[in-house]
Amino acid sequence: MLQLLRRSNKQRTYQPTQYHYRCINTGYSNAVNKLNKIINTPVNEDQKQFKLQDMKQYLKHININIPELSRKVIHIAGTNGKGSTSFLTDAIIRKYGYTTGMFTSPHLITFRERIRINGKPISEDLFSSYFWDCYDKLQAYNSDVFPRFFQFMTLLALKVFQEENVNCIIMEVGIGGTYDCTNVFETSISGVTMIDYDHQKILGSTLAEIATNKGGIFKKNVPAFTFQQSQEVIDALTKCATRAKTSLILVPEWKLYREVSRLPAPEVEKFQDINKSVAVCLSAFWLLYVMKEDLPSFEYLLKFVNADGKNYVLPTMLPDNFIESINSIKIPGREQVLQNFNNANFTCFLDGAHTPKSLNMCYNWYKKNTTGVIFLR
Repeated sequence: MLQLLRRSNKQRTYQPTQYHYRCINTGYSNAVNKLNKIINTPVNEDQKQFKLQDMKQYLKHININIPELSRKVIHIAGTNGKGSTSFLTDAIIRKYGYTTGMFTSPHLITFRERIRINGKPISEDLFSSYFWDCYDKLQAYNSDVFPRFFQFMTLLALKVFQEENVNCIIMEVGIGGTYDCTNVFETSISGVTMIDYDHQKILGSTLAEIATNKGGIFKKNVPAFTFQQSQEVIDALTKCATRAKTSLILVPEWKLYREVSRLPAPEVEKFQDINKSVAVCLSAFWLLYVMKEDLPSFEYLLKFVNADGKNYVLPTMLPDNFIESINSIKIPGREQVLQNFNNANFTCFLDGAHTPKSLNMCYNWYKKNTTGVIFLR
């Protein structure tokens, strides 16, 4: 495992490259117009459409070095919370001075939100330059079979992260895992968040089938982290880990970390808490085993114990950098409260919940944060 995950040089202060690709179509607005045409291209939701072999050819033609990038990657799958876990992981790693690249979906306002460096969307100029470079090379490769929207955005993100030489790449899976176009890495660290019913036509009709697809991102000899979910989900993910010749590791509940670290209990429990523990363990593993951080406090963050045939991380006191990162992060569209929204005298509550479990948790969050409201269920 330690041979697979080779250390890269720390980049303490990120400065954008002077990467300017010139072609007849240059310009950010033209790039956005082109993307809108790609995103509106009809797609048949058939799992066979997700051909990783196509992605590997596309990667080759835009000169992406996947073996090199793989050593930097933290790959996160799940039905709910994978975006939030990505943001939390990104914040922790940045706190230690590393340059991060993060790819998430969907976006709220602009395409650039999907591709971030050090937590911020890349600039219009940087987006435009890399967009047209990738677009022209892919058009020259095969103008008749152009990548679908999510494929193209994945390719664009990897091109940006490679050329901008980020230290850590945090990739959120699009749909599923096994056949998702982000599943092109060779030695990436894996995390799985909450599994729920979604995209059943592609992923399967049972939680076990859905979890099996999510677990398709696991890689040999590199541990995969998740939290204690239903037995059906854990059994499916354990089988995925066995097939991949790796270990599935269950992280502690956040309240245990909070109690051991002597943190005050919040007035209102947040459903975001279930993602924090996964982010802690993903970050700690990357810092310890990829970057070889010489920080004694990290050694106890990943103490494992085996019980009932399962691997557990023991809850221990968190370093200040972890706590500060987690407490300061604000994720757009996740448990977001906007006071005096649009200069009007009312409060807007925003959350991207979209499955039965997450909608119920969102309902409880909203109910606990409001008074004098009649709820109809």
